[in-house]
Amino acid sequence: LGGFVRYSTQSTVRDRDEAEEDLARWFTCGLTEEPLETSDNGVVVDRLGALYNKEPVLKALRDKAIDGVPLPKRIEHITGMKALLTCKLEKRRGGTSGSADEKASVNARNFRCGTTEAVFACPITGLDFNGKTKFVVMRPSGVVVADKALREAKASVEEMNDGLKLDDAPPPIPVNPRGEELELLKAILEEEKAKKESKKSKKKDKQDSNGGK
Repeated sequence: LGGFVRYSTQSTVRDRDEAEEDLARWFTCGLTEEPLETSDNGVVVDRLGALYNKEPVLKALRDKAIDGVPLPKRIEHITGMKALLTCKLEKRRGGTSGSADEKASVNARNFRCGTTEAVFACPITGLDFNGKTKFVVMRPSGVVVADKALREAKASVEEMNDGLKLDDAPPPIPVNPRGEELELLKAILEEEKAKKESKKSKKKDKQDSNGGK
């Protein structure tokens, strides 16, 4: 019995930590684990739906390009700024409660479910950007809206997305996807990477062939 209790307790703690880690992704930078920037155009999303503060990612990309510093493992799939989209996040009306010090201390290590209020919200539905509701980043505009807005206020979403019809716009990027949705996005990236490498290889072979004549 004792063994079962210990296993059950450990499992519960692990599940809770995983849930908190998932929710923290809606409040913190995926690279630095610092709170997401609230300034305009301060947050970017990658093709896998992960959110980052723009400046530290830009610095990492610059360091790689200029000094050859390897990218941190968390962002090694990001090939450059073209692989990122600047998010247009709507600040939540009424702001958040708690002192500035409390907000500044929020990061992925000390995050706790239910203790942190949303900083952002859907500009159309008003739903909080807190991990409890599915959100997407529209392309090409970068406007972040709740998935519910796509279903119930299509015209409003299209107007905010540079006036593009949903059928004509690139597919939106789901924010912090999990499970099969995330695996599908990874598969798409891998396929694109393989095609680029194949194209480069064929081009090199052609150049080598021409050079040998």
